[in-house]
Amino acid sequence: MSGNRKLLLLLTVFLTGIAVYGTKVHAEEKASGKIYTVKQDGTGDFDTIQAGVDSVPTGSTLWIYEGVYNENVCIKDKTINLYGVNRDACILQSANDYYHSIPLTIGAGSVENLTLYGYTDKQLGDNWIFRPYCADEAYINSFYDDYARSIATEYEGYTVHIDQDYLAGKQLRFRNCLILSENNYCVGSGLRRDCSLLFERCEFRAYAKGGNVLLHDGANPDYYGECFVGFKDCTFYNYTGIYFFAVRSIKDENKINLSFQNNKVYTVGYTDNDTYPENRYSGGTLDTMQRLSTENRLMGSGFSAGAQISFFTPHETMQFMEALLACSPSSYIAPEVPEGILVLWASDALSTAPGSFPIWVENFDEQQREDGWCGSSCFYLTPDSSGNTLAQMNNSSQPPVMPESSPLQSARQPVYRPLRQR
Repeated sequence: MSGNRKLLLLLTVFLTGIAVYGTKVHAEEKASGKIYTVKQDGTGDFDTIQAGVDSVPTGSTLWIYEGVYNENVCIKDKTINLYGVNRDACILQSANDYYHSIPLTIGAGSVENLTLYGYTDKQLGDNWIFRPYCADEAYINSFYDDYARSIATEYEGYTVHIDQDYLAGKQLRFRNCLILSENNYCVGSGLRRDCSLLFERCEFRAYAKGGNVLLHDGANPDYYGECFVGFKDCTFYNYTGIYFFAVRSIKDENKINLSFQNNKVYTVGYTDNDTYPENRYSGGTLDTMQRLSTENRLMGSGFSAGAQISFFTPHETMQFMEALLACSPSSYIAPEVPEGILVLWASDALSTAPGSFPIWVENFDEQQREDGWCGSSCFYLTPDSSGNTLAQMNNSSQPPVMPESSPLQSARQPVYRPLRQR
């Protein structure tokens, strides 16, 4: 082969390689989207999170720098990634006294390294934890939709609300986030077909009437189907709400695969069975849990080491509530709660009826078959659920196996780590 032909061949291979490499890079850039910075001092691309959300195209990432962002961030019909440079220093907060006014509404993407804080106006009453809900009339009348008005009338807001048709067929992941609420649940989510909702290394803290997580399936026939919700290496702190976890089954056509892995629970129960509304939960009740604790059989029943049932006297309960009212949630200061269930005294005399467990199950579907998780109709515990504080979150029927295809393993990690300005 002549020197010219060899040179031409090498040049052809080289140019082909460049073309292939360029195509690959372009595909990766298109998949990851562009990255923008949010800095309150004005040196970034945006100085508020919502301004970034409104301006960037779907698939983009907002890298959020230190600061307390007092905003009601709403992301609809877009896939946006929100990454904080430091969880404790990047705080998105707002009052969540009202259902439609909360820190974060989102449908798809990733949220990482952020503190999300829904607080209440402490001036509304000395007992801010159990004060009656009373929505402002002007706020209620600001909605022209009858359903939106009725919701605004009856319910306080979550800290994070996930209930959009845009979620169908997409993934939403929270990783290394602190989610606090002084009103309704920390997270409230309505699910859609083929979606994946993932929480990894997140900490939930509920200080008032709501608990940590509320999930329900979809009611729109266009989005019936199967989906996945996973919690891995998370910690749940529920100080007063009677249910730390709630599920609502709406339609028979839906199926939610629910996975719990290595989660720790610190929640409350009450001695008075009358404290609880009708609860279709069919698992172990507090009297059963107390026997397991007394007989040192918790670990054998699926509890993690150290988990127990603790009971407070009326005086201890009063001290606990006083300390809670005086605490500073945003500083993560709160009365210590032992792992497992802390049973608070809720009446003058201990009820002789079995206590209720702090999981709430509601079935609105037509069949009400109650063959799912804790007696629900469309939530089903996955085989890989294991290593959790509460036995009800562990699947003891099969060995704990994490399939390679599990969304908890396949969730894409963020690849961008910008250098901080000096």
